[in-house]
Amino acid sequence: IVNQHGHKAAGNTRTHDSFELYYQLTKREREVMRLIVEGHEHEDIEHALGISYSTYKTHRSSILQKMNIKNDVGLVKLVAANNYINIKYPMAYTPVNDI
Repeated sequence: IVNQHGHKAAGNTRTHDSFELYYQLTKREREVMRLIVEGHEHEDIEHALGISYSTYKTHRSSILQKMNIKNDVGLVKLVAANNYINIKYPMAYTPVNDI
């Protein structure tokens, strides 16, 4: 499977011809998605965005539902296969202050 940018998808990851799924997300959901994919813990995401754990869970649940995936691993695969976002740093080394 090759996405719209000519990149081959790993395994059975779904790819899409457009960013239709991505643009179903609100701006805040896209922010939360980027931070999840960059490997941040929920506490860091909550702090960086000034949201409660309950709000984080709501955004995460909405992201998974809208993107039709079951967990964070599926989210990472989908984002990587479709180049939805540009990840700034390797997951383990993203400084929280740069969020």
